[in-house]
This record gives sequence, structure tokens and C-alpha cells, in this order.
Amino acid sequence: MARLGFRHRRARPELETLSVATPHGSRKVVLPAHPVRAEPRRALILGFHGGHGSAVSFAGRSGLALAMHSEGHDIAFPQAVPHWADGRQRLEAGWPADRDFVETLIARQRAALGPGPMPMAMIGVSNGGMFAMRLALELPEPPALSVAVVAALPEALALRAESGPPAAMLLVQATKDPVIPWAGGEVPQMAGFSVGGRLLGAEDTLAFWKRRNRVAGAPREKRVRFGGTRAQLSFWPAPPGGADLWRIVLDGAGHRQLDANPLKLNRGSLEAFIGRTVASYVSSADSMGGQAAEKRDGPPE
Repeated sequence: MARLGFRHRRARPELETLSVATPHGSRKVVLPAHPVRAEPRRALILGFHGGHGSAVSFAGRSGLALAMHSEGHDIAFPQAVPHWADGRQRLEAGWPADRDFVETLIARQRAALGPGPMPMAMIGVSNGGMFAMRLALELPEPPALSVAVVAALPEALALRAESGPPAAMLLVQATKDPVIPWAGGEVPQMAGFSVGGRLLGAEDTLAFWKRRNRVAGAPREKRVRFGGTRAQLSFWPAPPGGADLWRIVLDGAGHRQLDANPLKLNRGSLEAFIGRTVASYVSSADSMGGQAAEKRDGPPE
């Protein structure tokens, strides 16, 4: 980040936790040190941990920091208390504070970077992925790309957000996820760590984003492998007035994703793919004055 404006230039990856004043009190954000001495890119990329999670843990173990740094971008990891208000009714009381926290980070980065476009990307896992989808639907300026990993759209949010502007989205779904049921329905109770609420199934979440982004027809598809996991990658390019839609289905995978080695980036990992894709969108949006309008033929190589 541009000093969140913050930019670290240490020789090895480290984490710094900062307090950020918001209209609802002080919140925490974790900034991984960028190992490269360079000026910050004009972007804001945020990584949202899962429910009952830790920004420090997510920043340290996910591999997203290294993936984004390898593309020349910083990433910051906000801390929830303890869940993000993702649209489920039981979490709704936290929405004003969570929304204002994100909007404060956006305003602070804009002030640090000065005049000019500032494309954004939101990456989240589980509860954080649902929150990333909500931000894509409800922020005044949609991110250049949002990434929702092992997440589904809450039914209540889907009902009230059926119409609105499109927003580029990358969905990562796992076929054997015990926490986010493939068929949808009630979130199962997991030793007191999960929050109840009804979710759309994987196919209905995809269908929602196809309608919202105004895409139709058959996608461009390819079989890929992320680490040891086989996956199906699908891509629907944006039509006029629409937005791109990506979907990755991880065959036989469970809920625990984004657990890479944070000290060594595997270019064939899911984290590396997310890093390349996010960098592609924010760079395109920067060159287009904030709008990710680049014509895409498929995944970044």
C-alpha cells in the first residue's frame, strides 16, 4: 500500500499491524512488507480472511502477499470482529462498521496516492469471500475484480441485489466443501465457529453472477491443475454493458484453500493464478482511467 498509504521496503517479508480510525472506532489492518524497492502501484488490493479468522494468520499463510508482490502490487489484510457482515441476517448489525472500515481504507489510499485513477480488487476466502461479493454489489465504485474463494452468495443478499451494475467476478468453488454446501441451504454448525444462514448453491451463485454481469452462452473452458488439485476453469467475457465472469471448480477439494508456502511462490498454485489475474485487471483499469475494459480471451499465462 502507499502508506495506506504505507509502503514497506524491507529485505524479507514481515507483517505490521496498524490501527485505522473509522467512524465506528479503531480497526486493525495487516500490511506485509514488500521485498522490492519500488514505487507503489496505483491500486488498492484487500484480502479478507474467513470467519473467526485472523488477518495476521491469513496474511502469513495464504501466499497471497507473495503472489501479489511477484506482480509488483501490495496487498493489505483487514481484520474482522470476528466475522464480516456478508449479507447473512445474523451478521447484518456489523455491516455499517465493516462498510465504513473498507471505505476508510479506500479514502486513505486515495489521499496517499493523490489525483488519478485507483483501481481496486477484493479477495476473500469463506466468510471473507462472501464479504468480497457483497462489496462488489454495494460499493459505490465496483472493484476492477473481486475474488470469492470457497464462498457462496447468501440468499438474503441475492434477493435484494438481483439488479444493479455488473462487477467482474472470479468464483472459486470446491466440490467437497463441508462448510459451504455445494447444493446450498443452511450453513452447517462447526463446533460453534460457523454462523447460521442460508446460502445459494454453487450453481445458483454462478447463475446470479451471470445475470448480474449480463453474460450468456457457453464459456471458454479448459482443464487445469493447481498444485495437486484438478480443476475446471471457465470464463465468460463481458458483453457490451456487462462484466467478465470467471469460475474455477476444484475437483474433490474441501474448504481449506489458500494455504500455500508463504516464502516460496509456486507459479502453478491457485494463489499465483489469483495474483496474475488480479494484477491483469487492476493494471488494465489503471490504464483505462479506472475502468477494466480490456478485451480478454482467457486466463493470464
